[in-house]
Amino acid sequence: MRKKIKKEVNDAESVLRGAFDLLKAKVQKQIKLLEKTGLKRNLTKEEEKIVKQLKKYIDDAERDMSDEIEGIEKHLK
Repeated sequence: MRKKIKKEVNDAESVLRGAFDLLKAKVQKQIKLLEKTGLKRNLTKEEEKIVKQLKKYIDDAERDMSDEIEGIEKHLK
């Protein structure tokens, strides 16, 4: 039973990481577009704030996801 649960957790982790990586890539693409625009003209304060927030959201989500997965793995050992 424990082995089956461990496999299910590993499968879920794989799907979650794949979905997160896809979302992260799309958000990073939007950030790069804004940063590229910043080379042509000064970004507005709002645009700068958006870039900063998006980067923070990605970092926070990635950290939270990793912490949750580590916690689950510890409980399965």
